[in-house]
Amino acid sequence: MDRKFCCSTLQEVTTELPSPSFFETDDGVLMVTVGTVETEDGLGYFDQAVMFCPFCGTELQTDEIIAGKVKQNG
Repeated sequence: MDRKFCCSTLQEVTTELPSPSFFETDDGVLMVTVGTVETEDGLGYFDQAVMFCPFCGTELQTDEIIAGKVKQNG
């Protein structure tokens, strides 16, 4: 992940802890897995873009920034 972090806690959970909950897409959008469901095809994931840091409250990305990243790489 090439992102600058707003706080040490977000940096720790995205880079140091063995947790797939926070991740960055190929487009550079920071996401968090908020739920899973077992389907006929296997485990399904419900992911949500992280707009604000859940640890310190800093705004990390907006709908416009996300749309630009996806459009740029799509």
